[in-house]
Amino acid sequence: MTIMQFPTAWAKTDQEYLQKTQDTILEFQNDPLVNVWLAPHAPYTVTDSLFTSIREMSQKFDARVMCHIHETEPEVIESVKQHGMRPIERLDKLGLVNDKLLAVHCTQLTTEEIDLFAAKGVSVAHCPESNCKLASGICPANELITRGVNVCIGTDSVASNNELDMFGEMKMTAFLGKIACMKPEALPAAKVLSMATINGARATGQDKEIGSLEVGKSADLVAVNLESLFTVPVYDPISHIVYSVGRESVTDVWIRGKGMVRNKMLLCYDEEHLIHMAKKWGEQIHAHNSAKQ
Repeated sequence: MTIMQFPTAWAKTDQEYLQKTQDTILEFQNDPLVNVWLAPHAPYTVTDSLFTSIREMSQKFDARVMCHIHETEPEVIESVKQHGMRPIERLDKLGLVNDKLLAVHCTQLTTEEIDLFAAKGVSVAHCPESNCKLASGICPANELITRGVNVCIGTDSVASNNELDMFGEMKMTAFLGKIACMKPEALPAAKVLSMATINGARATGQDKEIGSLEVGKSADLVAVNLESLFTVPVYDPISHIVYSVGRESVTDVWIRGKGMVRNKMLLCYDEEHLIHMAKKWGEQIHAHNSAKQ
């Protein structure tokens, strides 16, 4: 649940953000498909006192914390001016740098900060397409992994990414990982696929239940068509999944063994209704933005 020091349509005050977050945690605490996280937006939009309350709530409910951290160089520079320290040092002093933290973006890291993450068990969510679109920088994913940090792959939001395609994110992760260290062997396809699957499960604390195809784990599966005109011949399926396909190649999806997509058709949702609702919200957002101009 997003938390910040500014009023939004979701909440107007610190206390309202915290209360709504706690209420949501309690509402879904027994739902096997929903895990509620505390999501302070970023160090530059959350005060020390609010971060302290977030840490306390995380401890109380054993809830995980996700935060955009070191996304851009100006963010780091401004933190030094305002707080006398870089954001990661500030969060560490506030007790939030631990194995419950998922640090998103992380394009501006020192070797010492990487080692701190490794020592504290922090996971990093690499969002390559968003970082490219906003020219934020490049997350040193290969160095993070080499130094013992769990790195998974994210998309960021539609506001800075557009398509939210994990296949595209995998391909971009591999490309940026190589160019960042000028080593074509860096972040091979199998490693990138792991970042998108089991590493994500580790980052959410669910690697015993999801993230890989093993007996006893949840049957969360996707079927990918590698027999189309633009994917044959196939020499290495893993390389193909990372470099040659996109979400349009997914034909079937199962969640906990239940079929959700069959032959590219949604089984549990009315596709036409979803398209209608998306257009309706788009019109409302456009009208709202036009009225502000």
